[in-house]
Amino acid sequence: MSWSPPELRPASLATLTVAGASVSGHAQIGTIEAVRSALIHIPNTDLDYDSWVRIGMAIKGSLGEAGKEVFSDWSDQASKNDPAITEKAWGSFRPERIGAGTIYHLAMERGWKPDPGMVLDGSQPIDECHPASGLLARLDVTADAEAVTAPASFNLTIPGGLVGKLTDYMLSTARRPQPLLSLGASLCAIGALMGRLYRTESNLRSNLYVVGIADSGSGKNHSREIINEVLFEAGLANHLGGNKIASGAGLLTALHRQPAILFQIDEFGMFLSAAADRKRSPRHITEILDNMTELYTSAGGIFLGAEYANRDGTNERRDIVQPCLCVYGTTTPLHFWGALQGANVVDGSLARFLILPSDEDYPDENVAVGLRTPPPDLITGLQLLASGPGQQRGNLAGATSGPQTAVVLTTVPMTDEARARFKALSGELTGELRAAAGTAFTAILARIGEIALKLALIVAVGHDPAAPIITIDDADWAIAFVRHFAKRAMEAVERHVADTETEAHLKRLREVIRTAGAKGSPSPS
Repeated sequence: MSWSPPELRPASLATLTVAGASVSGHAQIGTIEAVRSALIHIPNTDLDYDSWVRIGMAIKGSLGEAGKEVFSDWSDQASKNDPAITEKAWGSFRPERIGAGTIYHLAMERGWKPDPGMVLDGSQPIDECHPASGLLARLDVTADAEAVTAPASFNLTIPGGLVGKLTDYMLSTARRPQPLLSLGASLCAIGALMGRLYRTESNLRSNLYVVGIADSGSGKNHSREIINEVLFEAGLANHLGGNKIASGAGLLTALHRQPAILFQIDEFGMFLSAAADRKRSPRHITEILDNMTELYTSAGGIFLGAEYANRDGTNERRDIVQPCLCVYGTTTPLHFWGALQGANVVDGSLARFLILPSDEDYPDENVAVGLRTPPPDLITGLQLLASGPGQQRGNLAGATSGPQTAVVLTTVPMTDEARARFKALSGELTGELRAAAGTAFTAILARIGEIALKLALIVAVGHDPAAPIITIDDADWAIAFVRHFAKRAMEAVERHVADTETEAHLKRLREVIRTAGAKGSPSPS
């Protein structure tokens, strides 16, 4: 696997996250001496607003109100610091599961080595200090901090095989490379080409719904152009759906024509706004989202078409056997989150999407790009993938959407290590689902394991279409990837998604203030 180029990542404390439920008390409570010492290694000369807030939350979670002066002194390192805003932000912090462990871990990553005699754990009485408490506290806090921040210590990696080749080609030809969005588009394209050809041992398929989020002018459309070009070059354009879906019936007609299909939708937020608005949008538009929701879970079976009066016999029910619908949408943050309501989170329609927000809306421009020619090995690999493993397949196998032609599938096995990893994930998610019962996030948590296994399947087939196997590397990568972006999605839902107009206005106002940061906004609006 190859690492995403460092210059494409934002300048922020990437390991910061909302801590998980497993944080123990001594990982949260710290001491003023230790926190001040650690903060020396986390300079605040030019941190982004999110990282500044996270550190402030961690200081308050670690020291309580006693940390106000510590936060003020640390914030004052930045030339843009406004003491009034800093004080107001401190009063708004309500940390629950973030504290000293986060600060210590970040500082140690940056070279901090606390003195052996320094007390790190503020939850223990000082007069009961063990002679080796300095060393023990270092070991305990480091372990707890690593356990807490591991999901967010996520560095984007590009898998090998066809997924990696397609992604690398997108990045090498992009004027503004977007690694995360390119990877999401590649996963959808490979998933569509291998649709109705491969499955997991649990009968999961490669159908994916992915949304790439970035601001206008960020280069998010480039991956869609590349996919169109390479599929036409490979003679596989029949797997491409139109740029727009006009109705629920139109979506089903496309799937009847080609049951393994990829739709790439620009301005997906506007599309979603109309499709999710049951009060104002016509039925043929809202049926698109309804059909997408049902098709997602029908990939391993039969999607039964609608029944009509059919008085003249020309409108028979049309079923689709094992449909593989892949959707890759691109949108801006404002349009996407503004299109959603709490009901979309609870009913599971949002949970089916893998949401990939770009961390850098405007990466450095590659002015050297020009005419492009797809690598021959990429084209050959895509053709081989779309033809399937080639075992026991006639020339009509899976050729239509109906039951007239058989769908011959290859079951992709997994190694014992990979199987154990997914079993462990299942146990982890069950505990998290029970803890989150009654909240809006259970639908998202419930889909993490399924989406991760789909990604592992796609990557494994991309490595070897003839004899694929899901390895522990595939499992680890997919689980880390999906877990990270599911957590970010839940955080974004909390910040952006509202059920009422008043709540939406309040959240939007809070985002304006948050985005403006200490410098404020020059616009009176």
